[in-house]
Amino acid sequence: MIGIWLSGLLRVRSGRLIATALGVMVAVALLATLGGFLSTTRATMTSQSVRSVSVDWQVQVTTGADAHTMLSTVRNLPGTRAALPVGYAQTGGPIAHTAPPRPHPDLNRT
Repeated sequence: MIGIWLSGLLRVRSGRLIATALGVMVAVALLATLGGFLSTTRATMTSQSVRSVSVDWQVQVTTGADAHTMLSTVRNLPGTRAALPVGYAQTGGPIAHTAPPRPHPDLNRT
C-alpha cells in the first residue's frame, strides 16, 4: 500500500519531492555548520581577545608601609614588564557650582 502511494508520489510530484528534500538537506547542513562554528569559536574566542589586551595593575600601599620596598617587590614579580610609582590625590568629593534658579515667566502670572 505504501509502495503504491510512494511510486505515485514520485511519478506525479517528483520535482516538488526533490526540491523539498534538497531544502531540508540544506537547512540541516546549515545548522550543523553553524553549530560546529559556534563550538569551535567559543573555545578560542576569549583567549584570542585577551591575547592583545595589556593588563594594567595598580597596587595601593597601605599607610605605614614602605613604598620603595613594595615597588621593588612588584618589579621582581615574574611577568612584570614595568612598575612605576603613582601618587593618589585626596579629595572631599565632587562639588558643583551653579547659578541661582530663575523663576519661569509662564509660572509667575498674576
